[in-house]
Amino acid sequence: MKKKIRAFLMLAACVCAVTVSCVCVLWLAARPAGEPGNIADFLPLMCVVLTFLLALCVAAAERFSEKLMRPHREMLEAIEQASRDPEARPEEYHKIAVIYEELEPVAAYFRRLLAELSAAAAQSTAKTADIEALLAAMDDGFVMLDSGFRILLINRRGQDLLGVPDNAHRRNITHFYRTEAFHDALLGVMLGEKRVVTDLPIGRGTGRFFISSAGERGITVIISDVTELIRLETVRSEFAANASHELKTPLTSVSGFAELLSSGIITDEKVAREYAGKILEETQRLSALVDDLLRLSTLESRRELKSESVNLKEMFEYAAQLLAGPLEQKRVTWEIRGEATVEVPREPLFEIALNLFDNAVKYNHDGGRVTVDVSNSGFAVADTGIGIPPEHLERIFERFYRVDKARSRKTGGTGLGLSIVKHAAESIGAAVNVKSTQAGSVFTVNLIENGE
Repeated sequence: MKKKIRAFLMLAACVCAVTVSCVCVLWLAARPAGEPGNIADFLPLMCVVLTFLLALCVAAAERFSEKLMRPHREMLEAIEQASRDPEARPEEYHKIAVIYEELEPVAAYFRRLLAELSAAAAQSTAKTADIEALLAAMDDGFVMLDSGFRILLINRRGQDLLGVPDNAHRRNITHFYRTEAFHDALLGVMLGEKRVVTDLPIGRGTGRFFISSAGERGITVIISDVTELIRLETVRSEFAANASHELKTPLTSVSGFAELLSSGIITDEKVAREYAGKILEETQRLSALVDDLLRLSTLESRRELKSESVNLKEMFEYAAQLLAGPLEQKRVTWEIRGEATVEVPREPLFEIALNLFDNAVKYNHDGGRVTVDVSNSGFAVADTGIGIPPEHLERIFERFYRVDKARSRKTGGTGLGLSIVKHAAESIGAAVNVKSTQAGSVFTVNLIENGE
């Protein structure tokens, strides 16, 4: 448009210049014949004047066209700047200078349009930021796919669970997560299923995939890491089965012996006393099992524990007094080396000490030895017993897990002692480690929060 205006003005200027030249020529031609000078004499001067007039007209046309087009150019610049930075403050680029009143309605329209564009862009940016913050804060993975299973949106958790890189936008999800069951689930949703829920492998764990249709937008996928949940469900199931078995065994024995005694079949007093002793033994075992279950339940309740000063040497000396019978029966000697006082909850710490000391005596050889080393960072309980085979070390802290079931029942163990140790240690922020050989075992308790 500017070129057209400039060309029109230059044409008008040229017409004016030619008209002036023609007037001059006619004036010269109309002069009387007797007057000196002719057209040829004035021709150089006329060319100079004509050139000057043409240059003046061109300059005037250029300046006038620039002045005429400036409001239009400023409006275009404002629109272009708004497209590059729609969030800029309106007053920074919406002030469109208007020279001609005829352009004021157009300028006002553009100012209003740009203000609305800026407000809409700011609102859109705020919504996008809110969505990104929400997706980033999610514990679950979130993926949005189009109808071709290409990634439209994915959060960081989804990338981690599915192994998707940062530059995966608009790339097919199945290029990164190659599981046939996942592909079949996506196809099922595309073919009309409203929602598919399935458990699929993710890394070394298990993910629960919630795949839903988003209509014309595509498909949404939410992935929850249920590895720990499945592990807990398995532990709970195994615990229920083991607890039932452990409770049923002594109850069956008690019931059997009691039935024989009550039937009158047993007439030998010595045999009757023997059966009564078996009933007492199984009852004590059942009582010990219930007591351990209650201790475990108390430790798992995560109740608030109050720290207090505990002298570790005195605590183990008291544990030795409680175990005086087994120590004397197996002729096990013991020694406590070092002395330290720590600030920890007393009850769970004593549960750890008593159970480790008790195991060191139960699974020791006759005439064996138990050594306890205490320090400000914790303590270690070592024995000269039968040791624990390496393949069992990872599972010894599980409920009801026994390395040697026959020996454990013979010694009166419930299979819960080391599980109590583990949960008691967790309740006070401590760590338990074990090293074992055929020459014995060493259980080390590191009081993390109270260590030096």
